Amino acid sequence: MIELREIGLFGHLEHMEPMLVDHWLALGKFPDLAPLKPDFATVLALEEAGKTLSIGAFDGDELVGYSVNLVTSWMHSVDALMCQNVVLWLDVRHRAGSNGLRLIRQTERLARARGCGVFLLGARDDTTLFELLPKLKYEVHETVYARVLS
Repeated sequence: MIELREIGLFGHLEHMEPMLVDHWLALGKFPDLAPLKPDFATVLALEEAGKTLSIGAFDGDELVGYSVNLVTSWMHSVDALMCQNVVLWLDVRHRAGSNGLRLIRQTERLARARGCGVFLLGARDDTTLFELLPKLKYEVHETVYARVLS
């Protein structure tokens, strides 16, 4: 069983990069328009400002998954905190069983402990996660549409 623990991104980026490639190849919607080139400087600045919540999934010492989230107030309500997932990934070798669900639930627990009232988690409609979220009592918050501006 994998171990879940809160992590700082500073010490784990090099271990995350190969998974980011797999993640992008599996789910990246506009690879030609927005090739994979993470803005690590901004991510790390947000982490230093206390605006991130990151959880690593470990098989022994090996990082096999992650949940990276933005913790911030709503734009229209400075008094209400939310946690918005930015990337959620679990290596395919570790998706059997409850590992993915455990990663989501741990993210929820830690977000709640930080005072967040809502956890926003996006899912493409062609994924298992999309099918799972309503069963976990998630409801549609809004639908995001994209149009390539060329």
